[in-house]
Amino acid sequence: MNIKTISIIGLGLIGGSYGLSLKQKKSQYKIKSYARREETRKLAIEINAVDEVNSSLKESVKDADLVILTVPIEDVPDIYIEIEKFLKKGAIVTDAASTKKDIIEKIEKNKKREDIYFVGSHPMAGSDKSGLESAKADLFNDALFIITPRDNTNLKAIDALQEFYRVFSDKIITMPPDAHDLLVAFASHLPYFLSVSLVDVIKNMPAPQKEQIKKIVSSGFKDTTRIAMSVPVWGKDIACTNKENILKAIENYEDKISWWKEKIKTGSLEEIQKTLEEIKEFRRNLYNTLP
Repeated sequence: MNIKTISIIGLGLIGGSYGLSLKQKKSQYKIKSYARREETRKLAIEINAVDEVNSSLKESVKDADLVILTVPIEDVPDIYIEIEKFLKKGAIVTDAASTKKDIIEKIEKNKKREDIYFVGSHPMAGSDKSGLESAKADLFNDALFIITPRDNTNLKAIDALQEFYRVFSDKIITMPPDAHDLLVAFASHLPYFLSVSLVDVIKNMPAPQKEQIKKIVSSGFKDTTRIAMSVPVWGKDIACTNKENILKAIENYEDKISWWKEKIKTGSLEEIQKTLEEIKEFRRNLYNTLP
C-alpha cells in the first residue's frame, strides 16, 4: 500500500502538529485536511500546516490514501461512519485517541465496507495546551507510536501505517486494543485524575488559606499538576471509554495512599525511607526501559 495523499480530520493540537511536522520534514505526502471553523481553516494555510483545507468531509477524504482522525475520542466512530462512503478503495483510516477498544468495537460493528482498513493508533505525545495555535512541528519527534491491530486487521495496512510513522520516530510498537487501554489507564489516565484531584484539594480549601497558598506554590506543584490543564472533554471521554481500567488504576492508587497514610500515622520512619529509596531507584530507571 503506497501512501501519497494524507487527510487530517481535525486541526487541533495533534492534527496541526502532524501537518506542521510533515511540512517541516519536506515529506513527499500531499496533506489535505478538514476543519469545521473558518478561522481554523485560515490559520492552517497561514502557518503552512497543510496543503489544502476543506469545510467538506467528502472533499477532504475522497482521494486520500491515509486518513488520520484527530478528533475527540467520542467522535471517532461517528466520523469514521460519516466518511466511509467517500473513501477510495484500499484507503487506510487511523486515529490518535488515547483509548482504543471502545472505538474499534463501535467502528467494526457499524462499518459497511471491507475494502477500507481501520487501524487504531495512538501517538504518545501531547500538551496541556490545545488548538491549532498550540501545534508544534517537533511534537512527535522521537515520540512513541502505539498501533493497536486486532486479529482481523489487514497486515499490509499495519505495515503501511508503521512506515508512515517512521517519518516521525523509530519508536513504534503494536499491541491489542485491550492491552493498550489497560496500560494507558495506569501510565496516562491515572496521572491525569491524580493531577486534577491535587488541584481540587487546594481549590476547596478555606478562602484565607487558598489565597495564602497561591503565594507559596512551587515548581514541584506546578510540574505535578501540569496535566490538570488538559482539555476537560478529554478527561470526560476517557472516563467514558476506559471506565473499568481507570477504576482499576484508581483502586491500586487508593491501596498505596492508604499504605502511606498508615506508615506516616504510625511513624514507621525506617520503612518509609527504605520504600522511598526503592521508588526513587525505580523512577530513575523507568524511562531507560522504553523503546
